[in-house]
Amino acid sequence: MRVDFPGKNSNWLADPSEMELAPSGSGAFSVGARVRVKPSVSSPKYGWGPVSAGDVGTIVGFDSDGNMKVNFPGKAASWTGFPSEMELVSGGAGAFSIGARVRVKRSVSSPKYGWGSVSVNDVGTVKSVESDSRMRVDFPGKNSNWLADPSEMELM
Repeated sequence: MRVDFPGKNSNWLADPSEMELAPSGSGAFSVGARVRVKPSVSSPKYGWGPVSAGDVGTIVGFDSDGNMKVNFPGKAASWTGFPSEMELVSGGAGAFSIGARVRVKRSVSSPKYGWGSVSVNDVGTVKSVESDSRMRVDFPGKNSNWLADPSEMELM
């Protein structure tokens, strides 16, 4: 079998009997994951560009060398990050991933960005996570680009 180790080795030949699956949540990066440059990194391999220390972005893809492409809303749509310099971010909007099914918490009477055509029992799908205080949700037949505050949403 051939195995890619992002940022380390590409197209590595392996004996399948000597390999095992990495458990979910083992720290592997995936598209849709929320990341930032590690605080210990003062000068990223590919430079800061418009991105600043502490900024949180969403992985949108990987290049052929295993480097990640990260969307930092309002700053960079395809910033390149070296995997060993990046870390996963949890909490805030990071608790929600693209494709997750969500609804407004029943305890929310007036969402921060308004109800529009969405109601408390509607279930939607996360389209994008823009920041720790904003995400876009598709509610089929109601609103395909509804703006939500993650603290007001719950996973289904």
